[in-house]
Amino acid sequence: MEGSTVGLATGDTRNPKEEAKPSRAVEPIEGTRAWIVVFGSFCLHFVVLGNLYSSGLYLPSYEERFELSRAEVSFIVQLQAGVKFTVGAIAGKLTDRYGLKWILSSNIVLYVSGYILASFGTSFTHLLLTQGIMVGISNGMLYWGSISLVSMWFKKKRGL
Repeated sequence: MEGSTVGLATGDTRNPKEEAKPSRAVEPIEGTRAWIVVFGSFCLHFVVLGNLYSSGLYLPSYEERFELSRAEVSFIVQLQAGVKFTVGAIAGKLTDRYGLKWILSSNIVLYVSGYILASFGTSFTHLLLTQGIMVGISNGMLYWGSISLVSMWFKKKRGL
């Protein structure tokens, strides 16, 4: 039996290369770093949910600047909220495939880009695409990613 050197005297024929491979399951690390992750998740929730809840502050300026009705301006915010929760269906699969670090960092860039582009918008369509779609997608990915992030760091206190 080639490659088998473990336990020749006892008859054990396991391959030592198989034993050297670490398992993919990593135990959650509790402690200070885990609580820092909780604080980071709180900050992401603060931004994502605060953005949606404070939309009433900038809606009147959209009405004046673009000469839109209240229904049209509200549709932008509702589209953003709808996209945010719809993205949740694919957020988990993308996070599993590409990793949480890549998903969070790329969607922070998308979030900021969406608002920067919205500030240069000249029509209702521009606002729908930038603030409704771009910011909605990034909100969804950040929101669902930060929810799953905390559970990876705790074993005993997951219910908190």
